[in-house]
Parts: sequence; C-alpha cells; structure tokens
Amino acid sequence: MTSTVHRQNVRPGARFRDRRHAFRENLGLLLWCTGIALIFCGFYAAMTMFQMATASIEGTRALTIPLRLVLLTLLGAGFFLLLRKFDTFRVTFADGMLLIFAAAYLLRIYVSLGSGYLLHREPVEILLYFLGFCVFPFMFIRFLDITPRISALTFKFVTVGAAAFAVLTTIAFQDIIDIGARAAISFGADDIISPLFLSYCGAIGIGLSLAGLFSPTISKRWRLVLFATAAVSLVPFFVGGSRGAIISIVIPFLLFTPFSRSKKFLVRVAILFILFGMLTIASLYLDTTAFRRFGEIFDDIDNNAAEASRIFLWATSISQFAEAPLFGSSLQNTAFAYYPHNFLLEALISTGILGGIPLALVVAACLWKCRLVTIEQPENYWIVVLFVQALLHTSLSGALYSASWLAASMALLMSVAGRNGQAKISQTRGTRLSRNHQRISLTKPVAGSAG
Repeated sequence: MTSTVHRQNVRPGARFRDRRHAFRENLGLLLWCTGIALIFCGFYAAMTMFQMATASIEGTRALTIPLRLVLLTLLGAGFFLLLRKFDTFRVTFADGMLLIFAAAYLLRIYVSLGSGYLLHREPVEILLYFLGFCVFPFMFIRFLDITPRISALTFKFVTVGAAAFAVLTTIAFQDIIDIGARAAISFGADDIISPLFLSYCGAIGIGLSLAGLFSPTISKRWRLVLFATAAVSLVPFFVGGSRGAIISIVIPFLLFTPFSRSKKFLVRVAILFILFGMLTIASLYLDTTAFRRFGEIFDDIDNNAAEASRIFLWATSISQFAEAPLFGSSLQNTAFAYYPHNFLLEALISTGILGGIPLALVVAACLWKCRLVTIEQPENYWIVVLFVQALLHTSLSGALYSASWLAASMALLMSVAGRNGQAKISQTRGTRLSRNHQRISLTKPVAGSAG
C-alpha cells in the first residue's frame, strides 16, 4: 500500500529523469568498459579476427590506428557519460611525480624535433603514440571515480576479451599447437601478430582468472568461466613462447598473495597449485620453447646470439645514461638506434634523473598501493595482478611511448587505492566531528543547573 502511494506521489518528470540518468550510466559503463577491454587483450582479439578474415598481416597493420581511435572514442565517451563531478578526485604524490615525468618526456620530444638526428620513429609519431597510448587512456581512467560496480564490470569485460583472444588464437594456430613451436619461427615474424603479445595476452588471461578466484564477490558461474578462460589461455601463452610471460604469471602471486585476507585462503592456494600443475602438464605435452629458452640465456650471451639482444640493449642504455645523467640524451638507444625494451631505462636515457627518478618513485608508490589493495580490497586483487603483469611486460619488452597496458593498469590501481584512502579520510573526519560534538555536549551547562 505504501509503495503504491509512493509511486502515485512521484512526478512523471522525476521518473523520466531517473530513467534518463540510468540509461546514461548504463551506456557510459558499456562504452567505458569496452574501451578498457580493447586496451588489453580485446585489441589483439580484434586484430586476430581481422587477420583470420583477410589472411594477411598487412590488413591488421592498417587496422591499428583506426582501432586505436575507436578505443579512445569509446573510452572518452564513456568517461564523460559517467563523470559526475571532479571534486571526488584527489591529487596524490604519484600524480605529481607522473606530471613531472610527462613534462620532461614531452620536452625531450620537442628538443628532438629540431635535432637532426635520425630516430627509429619520427618525434611527431612518438608524440602521437605517447598521447594516444598512454596520456589520454590514463586520464580517462584516473579522473573517474571507480565504484565497486564499475570495477566488477571492468573485470568481466577484460576477462571476456582475454578469453576471446585465446579462443581465436586456438583456431588461428591449430596447426602448430601440437608441436608447440614459437609462432614467429613457424610462420615468420611478418606473417602474424607478435609472439610476445600472444604469450602476454595468454598470461593476462591466466593471471586474471587466478586473481578472480580470490574475490569474495565472484559467483559460482563466473568461477567456471574463469577456469575455462585459464585453460584456453594456455594456448596463446605457449604458442608465443615468451620467457617474460612466464615470469609475469608467477611474480604477482608470489609478491602479494601472502597479504591476502580473503576467506578460504587455503582453498584458493590449493587452486593455484592445481592450475600451476596444469601449466606444467601442458608444457610437457606441447614441448614448448618458452621454458627451454630460459636455460639457453647464458649460452646466448656467450655466443652473442640474437636471443640475448635485450641484455646488450640494457647494458648500452646504462652506459648512455651515465654519459648524460641529468637530462638524458636521446629518445632511443644510440648504439642500436632502437628503444631499450625497458621503460625505466628508456625514461633515463630520454629525460635523465629529471624524469627517470619521478617515474621510479611512481612505480614504488604503486607497488605499495598493490599491498594495500590486496589487504583491504580483495575484490580488486585482479587490478594488482594486471598492474604487476603490465609492469613486468614493459620492463622486458616494448617502448615507453606505447606502454598502454602499464598506463591503464596504473590508472586503475591508483583510482581504486585512492578511493580507499578517501574512505579513510571521511571516516577520520567523522570520528573527529563526533568527538568534538561529545566535548561540546560535556562542556555545555545543563538548563536550570545554576539555580
């Protein structure tokens, strides 16, 4: 009876505004979460699908820029639909350090415009990559108040993107799954998507699936989805044959799982051992090259093999930084005329300690936030795993200016950790107000007590 009267008292205009607000929020969630999924494995799922349809890698290269523009459009549109007010955003120490680094890096790009030195990419192209892959995605994520609903839906979208990529990879490379050969060796580096991204996307699928099992809010149905995603993600993980991807699966759980306070912890640890057992069995079945390549690292270094080129890149980058430690000297490793395949070394040779130290401090702050999120927000543990995997990926391969995984996962981590910090500030203010109110009540004279 009461609800009927309440419905009758609600004005039609208010009802329409509520529906419009709900529609705007749902549409914003759909667009924003789709954009996040495309930042990670969803991007390569679309590339793989296009490659399968056209039977050519050239089409996927032409698709990269339009797909990136679609990604930014979805992310930006969803951001503005979900954005209510900016007063929920609080600038942190990490935000300030990132701003210093970005200013130093943009200054290096500006100086490179008139330097006359040939780079592996034009400075203008590096600028566009940095803005499109790092700056704009970071802003569209960091400035948004990521509520538990947004976080949960984002996890599902990113997981579905990883599962879709794994399924498409299984179909595309079914001829070499049995032999476990690295994709670049079997088809040639110019015929497929980079084997590094095959492995790392597979690692993300496995890592997110394992992390989801620690969440107290995951339903039984979604746990089945996570198990299936982990199983099918083994295919791209092994087909790519990357050593770094193996590290990116193990390290996040070794570092932060001991801090977890989620219920049935031992059960989840048992699940981890079972899945790692599946990993071992699958590696024996597929005769994968990834584990074998670990044992060949020192031989490759002694023989100056191409497989050890990263070691020489890092060594020469350190020497280059030592020659110009304050402001840096170039956007690339001058000995190899290429980026160093390590984002911190790239920051140091590009911006010196002026930009490199602030970026290192941001990473240190984010690792501390990983611990806090693991302890206080077990439902967001997947963001911790995603960030550490992206951090390891950009430490072992890729360029700083295109580190979209690191920028997006860092923004997600800083946003959810900041939300927890705001809750603590509000709780502290409420406690202080309550204490002040009690003091006023105790010191206020009671009426009539003077007589």
